[in-house]
Amino acid sequence: MAVCVVYNPAAGQGLAEQLVREHIQPRLQSWMNVDPSKPEPIYCATNPKAGAADVVRHLSALSQSWTCILLGGDGTTHEFIEAAVQRFGTDLSNLKLVLVPTGTGNALFQSHFGPGTSDNDQWRLASFEAFLKGDAESLEPLSFLQVDPSNRIAAVVASHALHAAILRDSEMLRSDYPGVERFKIAAEENVATWFDATLVLHPLDQGCVLKYDPAVKDFKPTSAAFDDYLCHGDGRVEVPGVFVYMNAMLVDRLESDFIPAPFAGVLCEPHLRRPPNAVDIIVIRPYRNPRVQALLKQGDDTQEMRNEYAQDVVQPVLFEGMYKGGIHVDFTYTPDGQVDIQGSTEGPRVVEYFRASGYDWLSSADDSQAHTTCVDGSITFVTQTHVKLSPLWVSPRY
Repeated sequence: MAVCVVYNPAAGQGLAEQLVREHIQPRLQSWMNVDPSKPEPIYCATNPKAGAADVVRHLSALSQSWTCILLGGDGTTHEFIEAAVQRFGTDLSNLKLVLVPTGTGNALFQSHFGPGTSDNDQWRLASFEAFLKGDAESLEPLSFLQVDPSNRIAAVVASHALHAAILRDSEMLRSDYPGVERFKIAAEENVATWFDATLVLHPLDQGCVLKYDPAVKDFKPTSAAFDDYLCHGDGRVEVPGVFVYMNAMLVDRLESDFIPAPFAGVLCEPHLRRPPNAVDIIVIRPYRNPRVQALLKQGDDTQEMRNEYAQDVVQPVLFEGMYKGGIHVDFTYTPDGQVDIQGSTEGPRVVEYFRASGYDWLSSADDSQAHTTCVDGSITFVTQTHVKLSPLWVSPRY
């Protein structure tokens, strides 16, 4: 077994470098002193231009077992995994990751270990400690998404619609607004935008696409009986647009308190937890709203209607649901199109929560906004995106 320590010097305002110096190096030295046959670790700082991708060359061929201790955020993890897949293919069974979160969101780590405080070194080093102890029970498979035609890899999220637009526009605002304010500005600019596309969901191994049913607090096979889905004989489910929100999640949260997919992490009930062979897909479609339906029948397809929907629906879902523990999965519409955050009314569900093995995002050729795809923060522009769950590889539980 070979050991490689990869750290991003810029992560956490120097936190990664500090943890390497104060914790990782001394503990690894003690680990080797106990057994002199253990390998001398390789230490690699990420390149500001190439990111973590540059250090993959140190892994040589994966003919032997490698353990990579990775200090950084979700961006660093994404760069490393994507570069490893591009160099060695999707069979990474000889590669084990030990994550030490030092980034901003740390979504992958938190979805496996739960959130922690910024000053809690014990929380940050939990996976590292499991590695030192040789804790075999901490090993678990890690899913990732293969996104084509851009040939990108997602370990956290592939998104379209609002989330992708925010990431796209926030990057263009970075020079003027280097802090988190740029995300708020980008959200305000895009929250009233509707995205014209068709979503085709691919079935799981059991032959169907699942959908969360709040009435029974469980996932059930998706049916077209009471919805506008087109269910194909091969198990695919076609979901017509337009869309406001469409995120394919391998984690429950994108920030410590922002939880779009509450069943994709470890803090939910075990029977609801996303299995390694599935991706959780969160959708908001305006045409399900009773008031929008009434206005469209009257021919009132206006920007004012979109602004109203953003204020009355999208903002409550984000701030009263996703930022409140993920309770948006229970929200329903009242007859006049308002959001019942208690979910006590019998109206349509505001959020559709699917579980599938992959999907196709087929955006309208006439809607350039719908062409934006976000893959773990990287932006591409294509009219059709095809996403499938890649083979699994074993990784320490974070």
